[in-house]
Amino acid sequence: MINYRNLIAAGAAVALLIALAVMWLSGQSSDRQAADQQAHASLQSGITLFQAKEYEQAISELEQVPAGYEHEAKALYYEGSAYMMMGDYQTAVERLEYARALAPADPGIRYALGVAAFKLGNIKLAKGYFASVLEINPMDERERQLQEQARGLMDMMAQAERQMATQEDEQ
Repeated sequence: MINYRNLIAAGAAVALLIALAVMWLSGQSSDRQAADQQAHASLQSGITLFQAKEYEQAISELEQVPAGYEHEAKALYYEGSAYMMMGDYQTAVERLEYARALAPADPGIRYALGVAAFKLGNIKLAKGYFASVLEINPMDERERQLQEQARGLMDMMAQAERQMATQEDEQ
């Protein structure tokens, strides 16, 4: 004979476990949403501070964007760009390389790496980054402008190299 009390108790226990699991999962979802909102707020604040030329504050804000956030590469790009604007090209390269690892096809990151390499005196590497910008199919006006700027800088570096070669030949 079936013991209905045990069957009801087992059903209640299963229902309770399901309810607890649903509550836990919704709590996890809420925590994730809150973290994403905080990351987005830090990113936007960092970009605003960067645009206002408040580079140190921008870096502090952008450093609050956690690893794994969907726009982490963008935060690293702005952080690297802020370091570049402050003249710390080596740190800029480090941040921009992290960004490039996350978004390898981003022409803005490649362009910024080219500028940083140029500032560090590595013309060959700078030319490589600028050439990689030219390889990307531009998706919007910003990317087309980056390509034009990269092309202009490559032409300028090539002209400087030719002048240096001519001077060496004359000596």
